[in-house]
Amino acid sequence: MTVELKALRDGVYPERSRGADALLDALESNHAWQGVLERVGALRRLPSAKPAGYALHETIAAARSPLYASLQRSLGGTVFVAVATPDAAERAFADLLYYLSDDGERVALLRSREEAVGAIESPSERSARITLLSDLADSAPRIVLAPIAALRQRFMRRAEFESRRFALRPGDEPGFESLQRRLFDLGYARSDVVSAVGEYAVRGGIIDLFAATSEAPTRIEFFGDAIESMRSFGIESQRSSAAIERLDVAPWTDRSDDGTSIFDYLPRDATIVLEEPAKIAAVAGALDDERTRERHTLLADPSTEPALSGVEGLGAGLVSAGTLTAEPIGLTELREPIGDHATLILPGAIEAGGTPEWVPAVLESFVLESRPVEHFNRQIALFSEAMREWSNTGERVYIVSAAVS
Repeated sequence: MTVELKALRDGVYPERSRGADALLDALESNHAWQGVLERVGALRRLPSAKPAGYALHETIAAARSPLYASLQRSLGGTVFVAVATPDAAERAFADLLYYLSDDGERVALLRSREEAVGAIESPSERSARITLLSDLADSAPRIVLAPIAALRQRFMRRAEFESRRFALRPGDEPGFESLQRRLFDLGYARSDVVSAVGEYAVRGGIIDLFAATSEAPTRIEFFGDAIESMRSFGIESQRSSAAIERLDVAPWTDRSDDGTSIFDYLPRDATIVLEEPAKIAAVAGALDDERTRERHTLLADPSTEPALSGVEGLGAGLVSAGTLTAEPIGLTELREPIGDHATLILPGAIEAGGTPEWVPAVLESFVLESRPVEHFNRQIALFSEAMREWSNTGERVYIVSAAVS
């Protein structure tokens, strides 16, 4: 038996390439998984809508992250994983950081917008969502983890999103006043001093801008209507630092009441994974019930009348109740955009009632048995006994731990 221990130190797994790649290599030597990769790869190459998908049975949650990493490593492009809850997405995200720690930018979370009346949206979460939309529009390879709540929200149509994006470079002549109007039209908030993403400030011939997809704000110095220089600067110190040769500016909004699903942003050759469709449908139904109760509560409460009428005095960052008129996308509406892509279905342990209407039909099913490791309850004797049993059967054991000691 071979045992390898991988510990997480300061957020980085040491020797990731040897450990994680060895795990993925072992997975990809499995006959059933090889069949899945071959079939899904062939399905992706079909130029039109896909006739059906494939199913992989008997997987557990802990075993799915390496499957997603292997899919992306073997087939490339975008792997879009639909899960039931934000917790499931966040756990998979954390696991995938191990398998992709040499390129952690390849994994992303699609977080849902908070659309309750009076909710304050985090600028950083909106920035992350808009950055993801930009990456998908640019066909950057990603593993995207999306809970069903986020998957059913409406987004600005991709064509409109792309038409509103632009780039700035030193020497460009966007116009000092024209650029300010353009930023305002894109949803950016003017402030005295830039303190968060999504804001811009103006003084003299300088525009400070914290663009939606940037990691730091940028100081844009003008000479007349031409950009003379661009430099990043610190929010706390307000001091300029490194020169910037290109600044990409995306809209500071991604929502649209008559918009489209996130699938509009996926490349044609993306792979969609549906993790436990029955659980996804159950969670979607519960969210619909909760939304209905909230709507009835709002309509019955006279104090919410100004908000419900769409008054514009709610303040920057507040989500107006008018957005509640935009119903979430129904699961049946997702059937067609899902069917445009190669689909892998991971049924749960018990999937009653056959394939849901919104899930593609199954061309062929595979079985990749995985079982959870027993809990040893801190008893080293039980752990040692299990290790001896695995040794006697010639198993290779990888221990991935977040603890250094």
